[in-house]
Formats: sequence, structure tokens, C-alpha cells
Amino acid sequence: MTDRRRMIRTIKNRGFVVVCVAATSVSIAALAVLLFAVVKQGTKHLIGFDRAGVTADRAPQPPDEFTDLADVDWPALAASLETPALATLTDMPWRRLGRAQSFEYADEIIDVDWPAAADTLAWPELATLGTVDWDRALEVMTVPGFGRIAATWRNSEIGQFVTSPPSRRPERAGIGPSLAGTIWICAVCGLVALPLGVGTAIFLEEYRPKPRWARAAHAFVQLNISNLAGVPSIVYGIIGLTAFVQMFDVLGTPNDPWFTLGTPDAWYYLQVPFGRGVLAGGLTLMLVILPIVIVSAQEALRAVPDSLRQGSLALGSTRWQTIRRMTLPSAIPGIMTGSILAMSRAIGEAAPVLIICGIVFIRFLPQNVMDEFTALPLQIYDWAGRPQEDFHRVAASGILVLLAVLLTFNAIAIVIRQRFQKAMP
Repeated sequence: MTDRRRMIRTIKNRGFVVVCVAATSVSIAALAVLLFAVVKQGTKHLIGFDRAGVTADRAPQPPDEFTDLADVDWPALAASLETPALATLTDMPWRRLGRAQSFEYADEIIDVDWPAAADTLAWPELATLGTVDWDRALEVMTVPGFGRIAATWRNSEIGQFVTSPPSRRPERAGIGPSLAGTIWICAVCGLVALPLGVGTAIFLEEYRPKPRWARAAHAFVQLNISNLAGVPSIVYGIIGLTAFVQMFDVLGTPNDPWFTLGTPDAWYYLQVPFGRGVLAGGLTLMLVILPIVIVSAQEALRAVPDSLRQGSLALGSTRWQTIRRMTLPSAIPGIMTGSILAMSRAIGEAAPVLIICGIVFIRFLPQNVMDEFTALPLQIYDWAGRPQEDFHRVAASGILVLLAVLLTFNAIAIVIRQRFQKAMP
């Protein structure tokens, strides 16, 4: 009977091991398939395109504005290209052309409707540019001052993809503004959520009240914090829209703020209400991850042996000195682990950010915390929802960059955690 029971236990144990190994193998296989699909699609965009007008070896760099053309030595360019009509462009009002919106394309010199631009600006010579071989011009233009337009570049390079703005053309689409917006809102979120969450955890865990009514209030607060960790993020987006963007409509409106500091062009510009800017987006993400930070920090503080606290207090230290010098440094590794998970969630959140910013297509980088923004998850969602297959490849490239940003942030947090672990005896 004993041998039979031992055999049954052994079979059950091996069966459990087999189930665990099978589950782990299926999970790893599914993750590998997902990563392979993303990398395969993303590298097709990052390595290069082979389409009409755009090749991996030579693609025209779009100008941010046509004002760069004002500094071109057009007579020298006309001589090198043997196109006399170019010499007449010396006096062309290029800065005015940069602001003109009457032709279809104003962001790529090759595709500009030059006859329409000539009619708009009343400059007949401009129409002759429609017959210029701009592909050849991009190869031979070495005229000083031509700047970005005369340069040739590979739009498929990772650096160009990361810095370029979005475009209606997949071969020229980039994630510059959305990447900058993600970094901005995550920085605001981390700077507010981590100190506030750790401070709340220290107060709830290390300063437990003794009166009965205070213990009941403490338990009520603890219960609500634990429940808030499971609230859908879209709810926090609505809260952020009401509390941060509009401020309950009691302090004016975003278009008519109650308080302003500086001008909208200044880096320190601030207004109340915050409006649909970086600060409102970061504070909304702070609401999303704050319960996670608090709960994980409390668990890390509970894991610290009471002997450390008792020994410190026995030597005459105050409670705050014990927390600052003994308890908190010992709990830092656990706190950092929870913070890593929380920030990982914040980077990938799309629903609350969409409610706050309300826009996806932005071609400029935020200059201050009041500027409008977009985020990588929103840009990826926009590309993935388009019918063109090329945009699906661009979306996969955006996912790779998002994973790189996530891994970078996590690596920094892990380094900090390991440093504190080595510092403790």
C-alpha cells in the first residue's frame, strides 16, 4: 500500500511537471511567433523600400519648410545642371512659398505642383521647374546653403524613422513627435507617481494608527487602493479629462485660462486649467499606475525584517531615521520592481491618452508641458488600422521602437535596483 501511494504521488508529481513544462513551452512559442511577426514586418520598413520614386539607395529628404531654398546659390546650381531657368529663382519669395497651401504637396520638392505654385505666386518662371530632373538634381547638388533638401538620405534607416514626423506616405512616415510625446508624458508620470506612491506606502505601512476609528479608516483606505489597481484605464482617462484638462470648469477653460505663466512659446509656460497638453496626459497616467506603485511599495516594506527596525529604535533612532536609513534602503529593490511594472504599463497605455490628447497626427515636438502631444501607442494604432499593407509594416516598426524604449527604461530601473541590493549587507 505504501509503495502504491508513493507511485501515485510520483506519477502526479511528474504529470504536474509535464503540464508546467507544456504550458511554459506554449507560452514561449506564442511569444516567439509574435515577436517574429513583428520583427519581420518592422524590418521590412526599417531596412528599405523599393517603390516608384523612392528607393532604399536614394530618397529625397523632405524639407521642414521651403525657407531653406532662400539661401541656395541658384545661378551656380543652374550652371551645374545646365538648366538656365533655375537662375531666375534667386529672387523667388521662398518664405512665402513655404506658407502657401494652394498646391497639393508642400513637403517634398519633387512632388510639388510647380505650375499651380507659379499661378498662386504670380511667378511664371516657377512653372519651368516641373520639367527639372530632380532625381538627378539630388545627386549633383552640392551647392552650399541648400541644406536638408539637397541631401540624400535613407528613409529606411532607424535614425530617420525615429526622428521623422508622420506622413500619409508609408515610406516617409516616422515616429518623431509620438516618441517625444511618450517620453514627455512618461517623465511627468514617473516624477509624480513614484515619490507620491512611495510616500503613501510609507505612511500607510510604517505609521499605522492605534485608535480604533483610525484603524477602521486605515483599512477603508487600504481596501480602496487595492481595488483601484483593477479599475479599467479608460475610467482614469475620463477622470483626467474632468480633473486636469477642464478642472471641473471652476477655474476657467483651457481656451480662457484662469492663470498663465509665461507665453506659449516659452519652455516654462504653464496655465490653469492644464488643457490637452503633456502635463494633463502625464498626470492621467499617474492615476493609472499610482495604486500599483503603492501596493508594490507596501509589499516591499513588509518584507523588511522587523529586527532591523527594532535594532535601530533600540539604539535611539527616531521612527523617521529608522525608515530613512534602514527600512527604505532595504525595500528599494522591491519598490523598484513594482515601479518597473507600473511604468511598463504606463508606456503602453492608449485609452486614457487618447481621451486626453484627442489627436494622433502631429508633426511637431512638444516644447513645454502645455503643448499638444501624441503617443506611440496611438500612432501605432492609427497605422495598424489603415488598409494599406505598407502602413502595417510601419506599425510593426513602431512596435519595435516602443519595445526598445520600454527595455531601456526597465534596464535603467534594474541597474538602480541592483546597485541598492549590492549596497545592503
